[in-house]
Amino acid sequence: MKNLAIYVHIPFCLARCPYCDFNVYVEKEIPEDAYAKSVIEEVRLTAEKYQNFNQKVRSIYFGGGTPSLFSPTSLGKICESIKQLFPCETDIEITLEANPNHKLTKLYSKWLEIGINRISFGSQSLNDKTLRLLGRNHSARNTMTALKDARQAGFHNINLDLIFAAPEQSIGELESDIAGFVELAPDHISAYQLTIEKGTPFFTDYSLGKLKLPNDEISAEMFELIINKLERSGYEHYEISNFAKANLYSRHNLGYWNGDNYLGFGAGAHSFYKDPISLKACRWSNLAKPKEYINCLSNVSSLNFPRAWQEELSQESLVFEFFFLGLRKISGVSLKNFQELFGEDLKKIYLKKIDPLISKNLINQEGDRIYLSKRGIMLADSVFEYLL
Repeated sequence: MKNLAIYVHIPFCLARCPYCDFNVYVEKEIPEDAYAKSVIEEVRLTAEKYQNFNQKVRSIYFGGGTPSLFSPTSLGKICESIKQLFPCETDIEITLEANPNHKLTKLYSKWLEIGINRISFGSQSLNDKTLRLLGRNHSARNTMTALKDARQAGFHNINLDLIFAAPEQSIGELESDIAGFVELAPDHISAYQLTIEKGTPFFTDYSLGKLKLPNDEISAEMFELIINKLERSGYEHYEISNFAKANLYSRHNLGYWNGDNYLGFGAGAHSFYKDPISLKACRWSNLAKPKEYINCLSNVSSLNFPRAWQEELSQESLVFEFFFLGLRKISGVSLKNFQELFGEDLKKIYLKKIDPLISKNLINQEGDRIYLSKRGIMLADSVFEYLL
């Protein structure tokens, strides 16, 4: 039975971080009830079309925005609608992103009651200076307290986000961050290099020379430091940016990297679906603005899906995405699996591109698998750009 992942986007935040280019909105009054009802209606419409193809939901992920702003009641109703309308694994992973700034202590037990069993805290750093420069509205102490309280409430699967190559960040400051994260002992750590995205305040400041970031050489040294320190501390490096204790990989994200189907609900959410009968694959995105999304789904007589766009994917696109996403995993891509899925030899398709990467020690082939070398991991963006 094929795995299916479900993503629910809650696009509301109390403030927008200066580096953020996600589909996020800061509202004086969050339309929680109307938005939750719209998501449930979208779940209902979608289930009628996609639930009968011998697949089970293996993960639900509430992302944002700041999903922890929604009440447990609203989150619970959304979870319940998914479980009622889609067949789900008995040990389904349900993740909620949360900002450790909130007073969450009283919420943990309620989240557990509605089935949430994994929390991802947007901690980013344990250095208050770095947090201020990143525009975060929580402190290092908030993260420490949040993780401790969540543990005491009964959560056994907690992720902490770590941003590196932040403004004015030194290698010594990052090393202190890593040591602090290891001491807190989360089950999973996602480590992302700060990227400067167009349309953000950071992009403007960087363009004007007002934002001081570590250079490429220092950033690479930082990434290598993260990998070495976390691996020595018992974390398995299983994807370029992700580290986990044994058996606690993010099921939801693995679904993306393995090329599984995923359905996105909420304003601006993306979906990918390959029909197991026709074998046609398509991708689509929802209307981005919450008001437009809500208005579309409140007009139930129209039976409209809240689509912003939709496209069918060619076989060539599917082949590339399987290879590209698979290479993000440290284990890489299985040649046998590729052959079974596409009926072709991956090496023959990419021979002219793979062999030079192997000769430059950027990609390794070992038995059935092709994967990024340690050097390739450090230069992953360049490798992917070359493959494109």
